[in-house]
Amino acid sequence: MGICALLAFCFGAAIASGYHLEYEYGYRYSAVGALASVVFLLLLARGFPRVSSVVLLIYVGTTALYLPVGWLYGAPSYQIVGSILESNPAEAREFVGNLPGSLYFVQALFFIFGLTVWKYCVSVGVFADVKNYKRRSKIWLTILLTLILSCAVMEKIAGDKDWREPDAGLLLNIFDLYYDLASAPAQYAAKRAHILEAAKKASTWHIRHVAPKYKIMLWLSVRARVRII
Repeated sequence: MGICALLAFCFGAAIASGYHLEYEYGYRYSAVGALASVVFLLLLARGFPRVSSVVLLIYVGTTALYLPVGWLYGAPSYQIVGSILESNPAEAREFVGNLPGSLYFVQALFFIFGLTVWKYCVSVGVFADVKNYKRRSKIWLTILLTLILSCAVMEKIAGDKDWREPDAGLLLNIFDLYYDLASAPAQYAAKRAHILEAAKKASTWHIRHVAPKYKIMLWLSVRARVRII
């Protein structure tokens, strides 16, 4: 029961983070990424149940805080971070005020749901019980996580995507979220520097001649000329 609740939350967290808007099969990506997140948390709980609990709690807070932006604009990117860095406090307040009020209600419900799942996993001992599983379970969890992450590799090979692109995620929602949040400022700084450098260069275009190539003829009807007179 606890693992099912954890899986439901991780799927909701992927939606709240906006990853369902980033890919062609966004909901499939979110579902597989949520499963990978659960397996990762269970593997972590085998050796460090308290650390796994803290990681889940931080994940709850981060996704709940990002939900209004992720729901409307997608996963963290250098465009979103750039708009935040280039905004002044007045613009930030205007942006927050223009968000639909229903999103804040959804945000509160999602945060309560996340805290409930976290509390349930801690109180029931989902993370602590994993430590008591047979040694073979660790092997199967590791194999399952490897297979899930391999799906991302095969999908990118089939799609011939560039691994340097910002959307080249790991198909592991927890890692994707914090990787995108951490890397977005550097990506924005690089893009901004490139634009400023391009603006400093001299123009390479020039006017070849000033002789008009086309003539514009204006015709007025008799009625229009009468009105003008």
